[in-house]
Amino acid sequence: YKISLQGEVIGHYEAQNWIWGTPVEHDGTLYIADLSGYVHAVNPETMEAIWSSKVAERGIRPSPVVTDEYVVVASRDGKVYWLYRGDGTLAFDREVEGRPEILSDIVFIPMNEEQRILQDMIIVGTKNLSHLAVAYDMEGRQLWAFGR
Repeated sequence: YKISLQGEVIGHYEAQNWIWGTPVEHDGTLYIADLSGYVHAVNPETMEAIWSSKVAERGIRPSPVVTDEYVVVASRDGKVYWLYRGDGTLAFDREVEGRPEILSDIVFIPMNEEQRILQDMIIVGTKNLSHLAVAYDMEGRQLWAFGR
């Protein structure tokens, strides 16, 4: 829903299912994931879809991570998906070992040479005890996995 500062509904967007995570704004577009496995790019002025893509077999609870090139989402089907930001087509996906549900938000860590972070990366949290946290670079290569 688009709600005015006075609390009035002044627009809305109809997704395929419930929206669990917080929509993310990037360069004037809202990016939304829903519990049917869809990712939506929405014009916040008109509340109309720019694109909508079915990417996951199960629901997407985490908020999307949006970069200049990709929209990254993770799903209850145990996969991480990189979509091209411009049109929502799938660039690639990666399956987390054991395909555990991914329920928590994704963390984006930008490159920062001063802090010795040599590349952009994302980190996802899962229910798999051997892969509680998994880091990927922006080309989808797994950098490391943390487990107990």
